Amino acid sequence: MLVRIGIEYPRQPELLAMFADSDRYYAALYPAESNHLLDAATLAGPEVTFFVARAPDRVAGFGAIVRHGAEFGEIKRMYVAPAMRA
Repeated sequence: MLVRIGIEYPRQPELLAMFADSDRYYAALYPAESNHLLDAATLAGPEVTFFVARAPDRVAGFGAIVRHGAEFGEIKRMYVAPAMRA
């Protein structure tokens, strides 16, 4: 299956639905004080590059890099849809 990864705007309806799925997934794995999830508005900020993986007929997953100056970035909100995991 061909999956394409590109930079996209995070506040799309299908991505917002996947954010909700990922929130539930992370909540089941980690206590609330360990979840530091960025919301869609923050992910749309100028210091963030938001990537979306798309299979031909659906969103396969997403992830973001938050830049902290020119020196380094931090990976945030990385998630792959359960049906797309191998």
